[in-house]
Amino acid sequence: MKTSDIWENCKSYTVSASDAARQLSFAGIAVVWLFKSDAGGALHLDQKLVFAAACFVAALAFDLLQYVTGYVSYYILGRWRERKFADGYDAKYPIWINLPIDTFFRLKLVAVISGYVVLFCFLVSRLT
Repeated sequence: MKTSDIWENCKSYTVSASDAARQLSFAGIAVVWLFKSDAGGALHLDQKLVFAAACFVAALAFDLLQYVTGYVSYYILGRWRERKFADGYDAKYPIWINLPIDTFFRLKLVAVISGYVVLFCFLVSRLT
């Protein structure tokens, strides 16, 4: 397997993981909403549910930040390359350019997994 094939597979999995994380975050928020209680017109949530919802919202924020930082990073790099080199010049891009993108990707996955662990613990405690 060529290195380019490995990176294509990696890209495919990150796209799928991002899509799944986004859908799972929305689903997690919906599950949290099911367990809300209204007392005297005020919304009440168990602290575990508040934390789980915060994780899901954070995951969605990290998802957006991943794509925004990707756009900004590559836009700046592209504009710089246009000014410095002729069109068609094929140079390696700096390795650090993907660092913020990868960081937000990983944070997004950690946030979704954390939210579901807390949600799972809450559901188990409610069933026992």
